[in-house]
Amino acid sequence: MSGTLSNIYNNVSFALYTHSKVMENLQEQASTGSRINRASDDPATAYRVLGLNSQDTSLQNYIDNLFGVTQALEMASTTISNLATEFTETRTRITQITNGIYDEQGRFRIAEGINDILEQAVFLANTKYAEQYLFSGDDTNTAPYVAQKENGEIISVTYQGSSENQEVEVAPGLKSFSFYAGNDIFRSSNRGTPIFTGNTGAKAGTGTSNVTGDVWLTVTYDVDHYKLSIDDGASWVDVPAGGATNQAVTDSQTNKVLYVDSTEIDNTGIDKVSVTGTYNIFDILMSLRDTLRNDRVLPK
Repeated sequence: MSGTLSNIYNNVSFALYTHSKVMENLQEQASTGSRINRASDDPATAYRVLGLNSQDTSLQNYIDNLFGVTQALEMASTTISNLATEFTETRTRITQITNGIYDEQGRFRIAEGINDILEQAVFLANTKYAEQYLFSGDDTNTAPYVAQKENGEIISVTYQGSSENQEVEVAPGLKSFSFYAGNDIFRSSNRGTPIFTGNTGAKAGTGTSNVTGDVWLTVTYDVDHYKLSIDDGASWVDVPAGGATNQAVTDSQTNKVLYVDSTEIDNTGIDKVSVTGTYNIFDILMSLRDTLRNDRVLPK
């Protein structure tokens, strides 16, 4: 009899224990919202869950990358749009000048306005997003543009960012650019032969000049020889007798060089030299500002 009672007690105790464990698991599932909370709950399913969790983490990383790319591109687009607005206004004013609407004082006021736009353009080109420079390519810790100033005004703007765009993976095997190289956006890099516009007889030399945008070549005559300058007379180069087919004329402020064929120079004056395929927004603004101040003829 005692053996039977002992068996009944053991069976009831085991049943109660089993029931309590089931209740404990159900309560845990109810509180966590998960049917499987540890691998021992269901080893086969737990393995699948771990794989899905890993995939979910990977997809979340892609979502985060895509969000970051979208935000960076939106800010870049806004920056470029703001610059475009400034250029549209500048173009309108220059058109009015060429049509004779403004007098000399008006041109000087517009030159001051263009100088302000130049300062703003450099500032916008150095815009940051999430503590990274938008237009430095894949070197996002370096400010893309540095301006050299003289007497408080910008005389040159140099790009120091990367030449490579930064890529971010936004899906398996799919990448997108998030930070672009400023040189791909704000300047052209398809250098052509310099075009001389003027009456001095100067022509493009045989060397490859590294000046960019518009350059003003000043030709004067001193006793028995011509002299050349591209920095408004800050420095001069003497033309040898008979001229030279590849004479280097250096800008003393920027150290950039224009190669000139001086063999047919027969007159003094100022030639406008346009280096096609090298224009950038900063050179254009500086050229317009200086042209208006120096009362040079604007191209129509």
